[in-house]
Amino acid sequence: MRLAILQSVFVFLLPIAAYADLGNSQAAQAARLVAPRVSWDSTTLIHGDFNGDGKPDAAILGTHQQRVYVAVVPASSSKRQKPEVLSFGIGTHSTDSICELPAKLVVEPLECSPIDDPLPGCRPSPTAAGLVLSGGECDPINFYWDHHKNKLAWWRV
Repeated sequence: MRLAILQSVFVFLLPIAAYADLGNSQAAQAARLVAPRVSWDSTTLIHGDFNGDGKPDAAILGTHQQRVYVAVVPASSSKRQKPEVLSFGIGTHSTDSICELPAKLVVEPLECSPIDDPLPGCRPSPTAAGLVLSGGECDPINFYWDHHKNKLAWWRV
């Protein structure tokens, strides 16, 4: 089975000085600065080493106008790693959408070769984690850090 490896159409970047000990308010504030119209849900905040630098990053969900947003806020920003917000449809039956709300975001072990198909730019690491976005009965959207492009990437079966 071949995997669909995709990049979200909407990726917003914003240089923000630094993030130390990303708690609910700091991560939500960083996400709000990147996408101010999105309603960010601080109860969905999760932590993991999403970019493979050995530091705990934050991820949070938000919604706006029939779209769900995933913000990933690195533990510290630099010229190469800035907060990202990716946007997905809701109920549009397209590859870049979830089936329905409520959306759920969870941390899972990073898998760089799902179904024996290597993900471009994925580097296995003892500290790196993946993210999984789900909503409804359709296949979940899986996130990993693409080290070739130095940004968050996603795939789904």
